[in-house]
Amino acid sequence: MKKSSYNNSSGKRLLGPIMLGFTALILAAGLMHIFHMRFNSGDVYPAYSSFKADPLGTKALYESIGAMQDMSVIRRVDDTGLDSIGPSNTLLMIAYDGFFGFNSDLISSDETGELKRFFHSSGRLAMSLPPAGPVHPDIKAERIKKKEEDKKAETNSTSVITNAAPTIKSWLALTNWLGVAVTYCDHVATNAELADVSLTGLPVQMTLLTSGCFTNLANEWKVIYRTAQGPVVIEKKIGNGSIALCSSSYFLSNESLSKERISPLIAWFIGDNKKMIFDETHLGISTDRGVSFLARKYRLYWLLGGCVLLAALFIWKNSCPLLPAPFESSAATHEENISHGKDSASALANILRQNISTSAVLTTCFNEWKKDAAGNGGISPELISTIYKLIEDESHRPANHKDPVSVYNAITQMLEDSRRKHQ
Repeated sequence: MKKSSYNNSSGKRLLGPIMLGFTALILAAGLMHIFHMRFNSGDVYPAYSSFKADPLGTKALYESIGAMQDMSVIRRVDDTGLDSIGPSNTLLMIAYDGFFGFNSDLISSDETGELKRFFHSSGRLAMSLPPAGPVHPDIKAERIKKKEEDKKAETNSTSVITNAAPTIKSWLALTNWLGVAVTYCDHVATNAELADVSLTGLPVQMTLLTSGCFTNLANEWKVIYRTAQGPVVIEKKIGNGSIALCSSSYFLSNESLSKERISPLIAWFIGDNKKMIFDETHLGISTDRGVSFLARKYRLYWLLGGCVLLAALFIWKNSCPLLPAPFESSAATHEENISHGKDSASALANILRQNISTSAVLTTCFNEWKKDAAGNGGISPELISTIYKLIEDESHRPANHKDPVSVYNAITQMLEDSRRKHQ
């Protein structure tokens, strides 16, 4: 009886964790489905990201280049410097907003060295600007803050006295290094005309939504397209490589590729290199070098699954132990067991109640008692006959007049009186 009660209580304790785990699993599956839908549509990414599939994204361009024969395309989400890109590649930076007045990006002498090595290795840098000014002010503010902190730290390091001469890192505005500036007007220009007629593959006139134009151009720059406000597409040769700038990113977007595709301009803009690299770091998208990144890199999925299984087994072990519960012999537990009918006498009574009918209780008790009384010798045969007669009379009574309890009490009183006489 005690074992059955223990199993029932263990099952009840185990039901709660199972239901909780099942509910948590359903909730996690629902959240993963929602995030999967959002990541597939790309609405969690900023405008002009190659991850973004809506009209403001550039995922169509990314997948189109990747589907071309002898072309390869990757995304750059790890800001480790231009030296890691490799030679003869095109770095595509769409909606780059580092050319705006006092907020122009500062580049160090190390970064200018990386740019020179990139261009001398036949690299092409294709940069397009936001159609109507900066579109990522928060990202740009963080980038400017980091540059200023690096510059301040470099300046402070020169004040430390060391035996070796300190290396001072020089900083320069990107616009000054490239020899170009950007100006934005109040209205958006829609028509751009070809300025270099020697480029026969490009359309003479095209629609290019932009309110900006390039000014203060150095002599090395070549104007490709211009509007009434000024040049909007320019190019510059640097070493074996080149850099192309466009004051609008709209012609690279999914919306433009769907409505009014300008394939010749796109082909000229990305250049002749066979490998295209879509930069996402300037949009604030970068990889996380934490534990999750290492797990994905080294495919530690089975290790993670084993840890989850181990945690589930630990919870199950503590909620339902494999061994029976230890016997509790304290007085409080003993009293609790007695009050709930869990002692040995109650167990025997339950067994007799399940196997002996009510009408046969007195007869069964008499037969068992007579076996012991015959060997005892202290009880007279007359008393045994009297007791037998009482039981027989009780058994022949109608069912609604039977009272085995009264007969049992009368027999007990007769035996008690007989025992007193013999004392």
